[in-house]
Amino acid sequence: MFNKRKRSSRSWSVRAIELMLVMVAAVATASFLFPQPQVTEIRILEAEPQEQVVVTSTSNDLIEVSYAAALDYMQNEDYFKSAGLLEAITDEAEHYWAHVTYSFVLYEMGQYDHAIAVASAGIDIDPSDPIAWNNRCLLNALIGDLEAGLNDCDQSIATSATYDYSHNNRCYILAEMGQLNDAEVACHQALENNHRMPEWVYTNLGRIALKRGLDNSAMELFVTALEYNPEHADAYAGLGNVMLVQSNFTQALAYFDAYRDYAGVHYNDSYDARIQYAEDMIDSAGQN
Repeated sequence: MFNKRKRSSRSWSVRAIELMLVMVAAVATASFLFPQPQVTEIRILEAEPQEQVVVTSTSNDLIEVSYAAALDYMQNEDYFKSAGLLEAITDEAEHYWAHVTYSFVLYEMGQYDHAIAVASAGIDIDPSDPIAWNNRCLLNALIGDLEAGLNDCDQSIATSATYDYSHNNRCYILAEMGQLNDAEVACHQALENNHRMPEWVYTNLGRIALKRGLDNSAMELFVTALEYNPEHADAYAGLGNVMLVQSNFTQALAYFDAYRDYAGVHYNDSYDARIQYAEDMIDSAGQN
């Protein structure tokens, strides 16, 4: 549903060496990345420990190492540290993938407006790549600007018709706009494009089925989503909605609790009203 980043084409064996060899300089020689420089050179250890070669660092080296470190922090879900490195890079350099990654990290931190600004800067750097367009597509939808989100999805697809995430996000937005037939087509296109996170697609198809009043079909689709990812928050939210339709309020609360646990910073406050409704119906039944 949301694409994070793309690593450099250089192999990770090379990156590992770089990270070991120039981290000291990354701490020291670029004031725009780190506030308190302490040394001014990179020391590369040769085969014999007593022999050393001194190599002067460059800003590009520092950016590459910092970006690699930011990716590692992100993959370990240390978003605060990842954001610090990525903010420094994007403040100083037109590094497209740093902007893409930073927009994802800000999304994971729940900072949607800031993430939109970063994705927009990425689009300015390279409008021919689909990923920043796709990231802004979803972010706009999450803040309620569906028209802007749909336009960004269409722009992403225009740059790469086979990019899987854009079709799924387009499905989500069209379903929210009530254009269910077009939404279903977009979801199936995402599956045809081998979407890498099919739980999102099946969750969106479940939403469409529920909007059509097909609660049993919707339940099957949400369950399928959870088979792909048992921690997929939105599928639990969908099952909670199905339980409300079927007046199974106790089970609805259980699914909404799971949704709240897994959604984290992405929790949608609109579910508070549904939870309160389910609790009220349970209390009412207990009083009768």
